[in-house]
Amino acid sequence: MARRTRPAGKPAYHHGDLRTALLDAGETLLAEKGPAALSLRELARTCGVSQAAPYRHFKDRDAILNALAIRAFKEFGDALTAASTGVADPGKRLQALGRAYVHYGLAHPHRLRLMFGTDGKNRMVDEHLAEVAGAGYGLLEQTVAEILPPRSKKLRAATVSAWSLVHGFTVLNLDLPSEAMAESVKERDSLLGTILEEFTAGLSRT
Repeated sequence: MARRTRPAGKPAYHHGDLRTALLDAGETLLAEKGPAALSLRELARTCGVSQAAPYRHFKDRDAILNALAIRAFKEFGDALTAASTGVADPGKRLQALGRAYVHYGLAHPHRLRLMFGTDGKNRMVDEHLAEVAGAGYGLLEQTVAEILPPRSKKLRAATVSAWSLVHGFTVLNLDLPSEAMAESVKERDSLLGTILEEFTAGLSRT
């Protein structure tokens, strides 16, 4: 959005929902230029408001990154929930969760890095953020628990292994040259499906 100018002596431009506009602008900056480009001054310029206006909603740059992470985790959790809802078999549900994780991360790499990478460093002390961040893990853990024998002592290790598998697959596809991984979306999804099936079969034998 172009910056709005105002005549001298006129009040600053009032945005109907400035908080949402700032978050939307912040996400665009993250996606296009990375976290280094994000500042409250730049967001004010993008939204066409005074430099002081963003501080009514966010005390500093870290506060808006925190809010962006919360929004990303909520959308991520919704994607996992939608993919697994109605899948009764826990093995197939785990595979559905894995595919949803990878697809979300590949579609929104800037969110993935904000949620789990160094872009999100030191913000997990926020209780609200920690709560929404734990929702996806809780869904994964619950599904793994249904595959393992009752009261298995390997629940945490198996859950972290499942998480590491899909996260690693996602990051490899984002960071490696395309020829080093699957050459097409269809081939990538087929490879992911095989990996998830093998992992699930291994859990059921634990």
